[in-house]
Amino acid sequence: MINSFVTIGLKHSLAPLEVLEKFHISDEQIKDLISYAKSKYAVKSIIVISTCNRT
Repeated sequence: MINSFVTIGLKHSLAPLEVLEKFHISDEQIKDLISYAKSKYAVKSIIVISTCNRT
């Protein structure tokens, strides 16, 4: 069994808007990501946190 922890973070005050836009993820995309990760990579748990939604 491989155990790993991956995190990606962006700070809106430091990242340019064009970078922030590339990391936008909709509710439907989150569901798809979770399903894909669980089926393709046998991921047991996944958390997607998106804060400061300015849309």
